[in-house]
This record gives sequence, C-alpha cells and structure tokens, in this order.
Amino acid sequence: MNNDNSHIDDYQIKALDKLLNSGIIHNIYPMIDTIDVVVDNENRLFGKTYPLIQLKIKLNDPEINSKNIWNYSEFDPYYLIDKYLRELLPYIGINNASTAVGFEAYSPSGELVIKGD
Repeated sequence: MNNDNSHIDDYQIKALDKLLNSGIIHNIYPMIDTIDVVVDNENRLFGKTYPLIQLKIKLNDPEINSKNIWNYSEFDPYYLIDKYLRELLPYIGINNASTAVGFEAYSPSGELVIKGD
C-alpha cells in the first residue's frame, strides 16, 4: 500500500471498489446496482493537486429520477459518501483530508439522476 497521502494506488482502488460493491452497501441501499470507482490522482483543486475519487453509481430502480430522488427513495448519495465512504477510506490507507470525492448517479436507462462534487 502506498504511504503517500496524495496518491491512491491500484490496490487501494480495487479495495474500495470491492467494499462499495459489497453486500453491506447493498443492504443499506438496495436500489444501487453497482458503483464504479474512478480515481484521478492529478486533480487540481484550490491551486493544489489532490486525488479525486469519482463514484459512478448505477441504480437498479427505474422509478428513481432527477425529479423524485428525494421523495421517492431512501437513496441519499451525500450520506453514502459522508458516512460510509469517508469511514472506509482510512482503513485502506486513504487520507480523508487530502482526498476529494464526487459522484454521479444514473438510472438503469443511463439518465443522469444526480451529480455531486
């Protein structure tokens, strides 16, 4: 595992991908089909280089859309990141303070439901 807090290596990406696609997350959010983890270690933010973890969340419920996401379902991608993802990062050697996270959630038909940076 890489000890450099400003870089996320392939091992860490694979570990994060496995954790986010595990039964734990699916039990909490059954409307999630899969989560793809994309990392940009050269992301520029506020004049500094930070790793960016971008989650591509694919939903399995065709009823969830951009107009009803907050009223129809229990899916809250901000809570998913703030609670679950941020708690997992230190266990795989990723520094929360030096890592940016964004997400995009898509319906089964490929429609962008919500995006967060």
